[in-house]
Amino acid sequence: MLVVQNACCNRSVLLTGDIDQPVESQLLGDYRGQLQTDVLLVPHHGSKSSSSLSWLQELDPQLAMVSAGYLNRFRHLTDEVLQRYQQLGIPVLNTAEDDAISLYFSKPVGGSPGGLSVGSHRQRKDAAHYWNHRL
Repeated sequence: MLVVQNACCNRSVLLTGDIDQPVESQLLGDYRGQLQTDVLLVPHHGSKSSSSLSWLQELDPQLAMVSAGYLNRFRHLTDEVLQRYQQLGIPVLNTAEDDAISLYFSKPVGGSPGGLSVGSHRQRKDAAHYWNHRL
């Protein structure tokens, strides 16, 4: 697990890697109250063994991102996990659908806390090569 913090904008991104629910529970026990994040990289590519409801409630991210391959054989992000994010109103972006995802953090201005905006680059659609074209 890696937390990336942007000092100028007071924002954080939590990079979880392939942790599963038992590890989430252990982290909740060890770091309760310290794990809030703005952006969450969905654990274990969105497999059904990750993203417990208690984990998501504690982290309370503004945005979740899934790193999964296009038409991957594991069918990540699973519907079961996606429903947990939707239940809590957490927007989810998936690289399998959205291709490359860019995050932009803006500096606080005046009394505002600064912002978060997201962009995506749809490589398969924007720069399709002849070998990607369907006959």
